[in-house]
Amino acid sequence: MVSTPADADTMGVMESAGLRVLAASTSIGSYQTSMEEFPRRLEGGNKVRRCLRRHQAACLRDPEAKMVSASQLRPGMVVRYENHTYRVVAAAYHPGQGRMGGVTHARLKNLSTGTFWEHSFRSELKLEEVASDQRAMDFLYRDGDHCYFMDPDTYEQIAIPESMVGPQAVFLLPEMRLNIDQVEGKPVSVQFPEMMEVRIADTAPPIHQQDNTWKPARLENGMEIMVPQFIKTGDVVRLDLANLKYVDRAKGGAK
Repeated sequence: MVSTPADADTMGVMESAGLRVLAASTSIGSYQTSMEEFPRRLEGGNKVRRCLRRHQAACLRDPEAKMVSASQLRPGMVVRYENHTYRVVAAAYHPGQGRMGGVTHARLKNLSTGTFWEHSFRSELKLEEVASDQRAMDFLYRDGDHCYFMDPDTYEQIAIPESMVGPQAVFLLPEMRLNIDQVEGKPVSVQFPEMMEVRIADTAPPIHQQDNTWKPARLENGMEIMVPQFIKTGDVVRLDLANLKYVDRAKGGAK
């Protein structure tokens, strides 16, 4: 059977999402093969096109948006990825071997929901870096599900949802000065000190023979933590506020 050359217009260059598919043969059989493979190649092109759209959307929001590669992520940075804004809590870059590209393992905090997310990014992936700043403010009071803070210089007051403050809200005291993180002029989180001294309001009597075991203890604000057996009611202990865990007994904190 004599093969018939395919129509010149049909066998022309087919372009989709930046991918160029050229008909490699003039035979009908090879043409049909190319057409069967085209949807698969087109799907690959769609993935590329979606990535391009996300990148273009970031640039359209702010033509001067600063883009950083995933390998440049550092704790404290604020980035926007797939329309969500995150603070980088931890980041570790691992170089690749041979032709394998490096990856950055990052722990991120969603500044809208307060949830944490761990993800591995390709080192060359670009993310939008968002400008952020800190503002020292004094805590005033809690009302309902909001905490109120005041700028000591301008006396401006702002209300921050308690859900944004987190479980550390129970440690807020009147006139306590804390740094408020702001992104694009809006408060997104409250920075507490790493350690805080707190007093034990109630716990079981100490048992010095079992110092390697722990027991529950209630703080003056009502929160319950686990402490070693030698801690007693009235002692002042140091607390890791990020994890809400006992660290040690404060110097001179034994009652």
